[in-house]
Amino acid sequence: MLLPVRVSPHRRVWADVSFRYEKHIYAGSTEDVARYTLKYGRVNGVYEDEEIAHDLKRTVAGMLRRGVPRQQVVEETSALYGIPEECVEEVVAAVPA
Repeated sequence: MLLPVRVSPHRRVWADVSFRYEKHIYAGSTEDVARYTLKYGRVNGVYEDEEIAHDLKRTVAGMLRRGVPRQQVVEETSALYGIPEECVEEVVAAVPA
């Protein structure tokens, strides 16, 4: 999962993080009652904004050219890259309609 980290007002980096957790189910299904216990988190890498932006912009532009609705572009790109939807929305908003 990529998380944005604001280093300064004009600089953002991306932390590639992973988490390990335990899942405890207290009822018949996870929809009933479940609890997650975070065991640890790990930063696997740190990337500059420009390193992430190039691939992200290319993916968004390609999907929009194929006629994929903007909201679907945001959702699928967010899931694909593990980036929060708000960050993907910034890229989609910058593409002319």
